[in-house]
Amino acid sequence: GDSIATQDVTAICPKGSTRETVEYIAAYLTLPALSKWIQIKGLIKGGIAEFSERPTASIPFRGIDWGNKKEVSIHNQITSIVDEVLSHNIQIEFGLHDIHACFTKLGLPEI
Repeated sequence: GDSIATQDVTAICPKGSTRETVEYIAAYLTLPALSKWIQIKGLIKGGIAEFSERPTASIPFRGIDWGNKKEVSIHNQITSIVDEVLSHNIQIEFGLHDIHACFTKLGLPEI
């Protein structure tokens, strides 16, 4: 359906120069365009998407222009929405809708 089966566990550790929050990075990975990217350019074995180091490291990431107040505000809004979902203050479906709307405002990289 609308999901891709995965196996094992992959940890994402932002580089020291990364200023985006872990919440922002996790939200970015929920984007339908990223799922499509994994289906097309990632590694799928037996219908299971592989999120090992190599495919994950090659995902086109939409970083924040920290000199742009609008982008910083959207980053903070996305981080806040993820925090609200994790604290169960809002349902994940509503949170994802709001997150995806924020990324639409921010603009996505070519995938």
